[in-house]
Amino acid sequence: MDIQKLIAIASKGYPECLIESYFHSPDKNHGDVLAAFIATELRETFDPDADDTEQLFTAMSQMEKAQAQINEIMVVLDVALAAVK
Repeated sequence: MDIQKLIAIASKGYPECLIESYFHSPDKNHGDVLAAFIATELRETFDPDADDTEQLFTAMSQMEKAQAQINEIMVVLDVALAAVK
């Protein structure tokens, strides 16, 4: 699979195909920083020599890492919110 196919697959799970928008026009502001991040992360970790399974596994792994980091931020924000109540 090529990078455009991987981006198209990922875009199916994101509103308004913004991942594809950022992939095709990365310098344009499409109004969604998360979509820009995902497009960049997928582009930067894509290995054209890997088979489809490995490419999808790598993409999943990168999104899981990002999810874990966001979850950690949510935890500390929740603690901060509880402290101000």
